[in-house]
Amino acid sequence: HRSLDFFFFLNWDLFTLNETEMRGLLMGELLTVVALRSVLYSPQITLRSSMSRVAKSATSDSSESVVELPRQWIVLRKDLAETWPTGSMVAQACHASIAAIWESQNDELTQLYMKEIARMHKVVLEVKDDVELNTVAEKLKSEGIIFSLWIEQPENIPTCLATKPYYKKNAPSALKRLRLCS
Repeated sequence: HRSLDFFFFLNWDLFTLNETEMRGLLMGELLTVVALRSVLYSPQITLRSSMSRVAKSATSDSSESVVELPRQWIVLRKDLAETWPTGSMVAQACHASIAAIWESQNDELTQLYMKEIARMHKVVLEVKDDVELNTVAEKLKSEGIIFSLWIEQPENIPTCLATKPYYKKNAPSALKRLRLCS
């Protein structure tokens, strides 16, 4: 019954979670909440403020200095968001994100990113359509950036891509001109 209760909970109470409730979620549930919030709302406000409160409350020493952690970039197609349900778009972002993490699981920055799971940062960007998504993918490839291009099957539709975690200062130049997903 927990999974049914959780999906009911997502539909009605997703955006009213307090810190205690977030700590009580299973990790997969928490990641789903974070992914939904980051796609549906401003990642600078909702995601960072909520997760930083959770991370602070989970840390034993609050005087600990903040260290920059790697972040993951996700790029979604805006044209699909106009016709696909929001849940489907969130699923595409999750698929690409997990694929990029899995494919780079032995990478030092990916391991650090996963070690600090309560402090994960994702930057969700948008492109106009499949042509622009493929162009970004080619530029990332030429920069030597490790990423996963998610192609929805069986339709064979490129829907989004996600990078492995990188430090902000090493943000892929191919992504710097893209807009935050809205």
